[in-house]
Amino acid sequence: MSLLWVSGSVFLAFVAPNDAETLVTSSILPVPGYSVPTASESGISTTRFLRTSAVVEDDDDAIDGDGEERAGLSVPIAEKAKALFSSSKVTPERLQKWHAEGKPADTVFARMRLDKEGNWLLYRPQFTDWLKYVDDLSATNPTKGTSAFSTLTAHYGDDALYKMIEDAVKYAGLKDLATKLQKELMQYWLTTAKSPDDVFHAMNLDKAKHTILRNPEFTAWAKYVDDFNAKYPEQPALMAPALRKHFSDDALFKMTDEQ
Repeated sequence: MSLLWVSGSVFLAFVAPNDAETLVTSSILPVPGYSVPTASESGISTTRFLRTSAVVEDDDDAIDGDGEERAGLSVPIAEKAKALFSSSKVTPERLQKWHAEGKPADTVFARMRLDKEGNWLLYRPQFTDWLKYVDDLSATNPTKGTSAFSTLTAHYGDDALYKMIEDAVKYAGLKDLATKLQKELMQYWLTTAKSPDDVFHAMNLDKAKHTILRNPEFTAWAKYVDDFNAKYPEQPALMAPALRKHFSDDALFKMTDEQ
């Protein structure tokens, strides 16, 4: 997709009367080449990310620095206590034992002390071990299988998690994994019907100012709007209302003129 096409689409969204917006439900900005990597391509099963789970319950609810409420991990108190007095170095044998016992992904995440890694999570080799554990648990015990993103968003929140992955993409050693996680997170949001407006905020596009149309993530967001409308035609979402929440019409016209 050329930048001229994106700019033109945004321009048309705003020169049309407001009443006409409710009539638009079709694809807005098709983006070629945007797809979720297969399991064979990533080495990590995408089903782990696309499965939804029950409501997360925990006494560790919190609100992050951006004011986003996080559910917190669903980890029994006894398991939290064990995590305090056990080594963070978990052997393959221990993981196999936990797998046989059907320990939930949240619990294993805490037992491996990955909940203490903060923004360094993706840089820890134990993280990929945990991802594989979630894969294996979902494959052999569907009733206890869940989404890795269910755990990660409960612990970090959507905004902070996306930022972590976005930063990891810039690191050569993590680029491949982080790029896949980034795309799979978008798919998880789509599966859980996260609104395009919320995704716009999670991707920090509301902070992009006048450079938004030059931001490649804007194109990814436009594709998300397109996919959201295709999956949920009964509740169509449009680009214009989301953009108008953050930019005036004058500012948007100016941005299209600058492209």
